[in-house]
Amino acid sequence: MAPTKLLKFPDIRSARFLLCENSPDPGKNCEVLFRSPDQREVYLAGNFNRWNPLLLPMIQGDDGTWRVRMQLSPGRYEFKISAQGEWREEGTCQVVFEVGSYQLILKPDRIINVFGTRNYVFWVK
Repeated sequence: MAPTKLLKFPDIRSARFLLCENSPDPGKNCEVLFRSPDQREVYLAGNFNRWNPLLLPMIQGDDGTWRVRMQLSPGRYEFKISAQGEWREEGTCQVVFEVGSYQLILKPDRIINVFGTRNYVFWVK
């Protein structure tokens, strides 16, 4: 098996064309990574799980990065990180898509939500 090739983009807008044009099944498998080694319990919540802050636990690796894998259909997704029962806006977050033998590593955009805080946002095409 050939080694996985990594493509890094500064944000999701840079990769949108590649996801749409070069993959027959783009972005269905994705992994969200959140770097925050001091947290004890971290969950991912978003419009893909009805914003339930306890439904999708993340697993912490030895390097302090929290991860969770999902399969998503094409669409626009917003999410937040919940740690110790509170929404977090600090920390480094990435979304990784597996596209064939490549991985696209993206820094998701941030938008203001109806509560005046920020959500991460990304698109699966």
